[in-house]
Amino acid sequence: MIGRIESMIEGFASRVADLWLTYWQRHGDDDTFARPHWC
Repeated sequence: MIGRIESMIEGFASRVADLWLTYWQRHGDDDTFARPHWC
């Protein structure tokens, strides 16, 4: 049961990381340390 939850969290984290990387590549070109607009 715990392992299942851990794998779900890992899958979610990797999905968020992929989204962040695509966002970074699109909007972070002008600034290396670009932050998302909601920060």
